[in-house]
Amino acid sequence: MEFWCPVGFDSISPDMPGRLSNFPYIKEQIRLSRIVESMMTNLFSPRSSLDGIVRRSCLDNLNIEFCEWNDSLPEIAKWNKWTTDDNVPFSGVATLHLYFHSARIALNHDQCGASANDPVAHTCRQYCIPSSQEIICLVRHYRNTYGLRHAPLTLVYAVVRAIRSIKLLGIPEEHKYLLQALSECSPAWDLADQIPAAEIATR
Repeated sequence: MEFWCPVGFDSISPDMPGRLSNFPYIKEQIRLSRIVESMMTNLFSPRSSLDGIVRRSCLDNLNIEFCEWNDSLPEIAKWNKWTTDDNVPFSGVATLHLYFHSARIALNHDQCGASANDPVAHTCRQYCIPSSQEIICLVRHYRNTYGLRHAPLTLVYAVVRAIRSIKLLGIPEEHKYLLQALSECSPAWDLADQIPAAEIATR
């Protein structure tokens, strides 16, 4: 059971007194989930009938909603890779932003494989590349702070999304690091063990 013990509640490194609650981050996750729900319903549902310019308009609107959500975050929920606040629970910030960046990659990834001259593909790459880089930064920070043995499933999903993105977009520098991160998550999540094997099988 030790592998399932969440960060902040284990006997080895109990949460520091005076730290903020995770509820503000849950509230922001709910707001973000509404955008993800709209994305899944309008773009990725088998029942979706959007195509052509209507589908592109929906894609653009969802990207705007993601940006507005990120811009409207309260200060305690913002992520800055250059500075950290010791009074803010990084686990809450990390989970929130891993969810955000993996969702944004999921929204734009399928459009990135089109011709480099395609303006839609170009725009989608402009979302996927920085989101992949942010996921890598978040994983590094999370790993240095807590280790990955107790990492949430959100982190595993975000790493998988980042791996797919960097392979497609030709920025493989961090590929090996991300696979290593997955292996460190594998004691708690069998899924993390399956991804490297699938990667090898498709080479």
